[in-house]
Amino acid sequence: MSANESVKKTFQLKRFETDEIQHKPDPKLN
Repeated sequence: MSANESVKKTFQLKRFETDEIQHKPDPKLN
């Protein structure tokens, strides 16, 4: 896994956690 992919994956996980807290789905993850 490249560093860029790792950062992107971490960003997606953080977005997912934020959206779970806000109870809103993130269309970018679908």
